[in-house]
Amino acid sequence: MRIAAGVLLLIVGLWSVGEGGCSTTRAVLAQNMEGVSTAFLEAAEQMGDSTARQTRAEAANARQMASARMIHGVVMLIAGALSIIAGVLFFVNRGRAIGFLAPGVGVIGEVLFFALESFAILGVVKMLVYAFSMFAATRIGGDPDPRG
Repeated sequence: MRIAAGVLLLIVGLWSVGEGGCSTTRAVLAQNMEGVSTAFLEAAEQMGDSTARQTRAEAANARQMASARMIHGVVMLIAGALSIIAGVLFFVNRGRAIGFLAPGVGVIGEVLFFALESFAILGVVKMLVYAFSMFAATRIGGDPDPRG
C-alpha cells in the first residue's frame, strides 16, 4: 500500500509543482502587466473613453486576484516538493511525519484554490489521493522487509 501511495504522491507532487509554477507565473505576469494597462487607461481617459473607469475597476480586481493566485501558487509549490520527497520516502519505508505533512499542505492548497478561484473536480481527485497517502503513511515502518 505504501508503494502505491508513493507512486501516487510522486505523480500528484509533479502535478502540484506544475500547477503552482503556472499559478505563480500567471500572478507575476498579471502584476507586471499592471503598469502597461495603467498607461493605456490613462491614455483612454484623456481621449474621452467612457469605459475607462469601469476598466480601471476591473484592473484593481485583477490585481487582487493576482496576489491570491500568488499565495495559492507558492502553497502548491511547497506541497508539490513535499509530496515528491514523501513519495520517495514511502519507497524506503521511512518518513512517517512527512507522509502526513505533505498531504496536509496539499489539501490546504486545494482548499485555497476552491476558496479563491473556483471548484475543480481534479482538485477533488488530488484531495482523495492525499487522503489515501495519509492513510498509507500510518503503515510506514510497520511492515518489515520480506527479503530479510
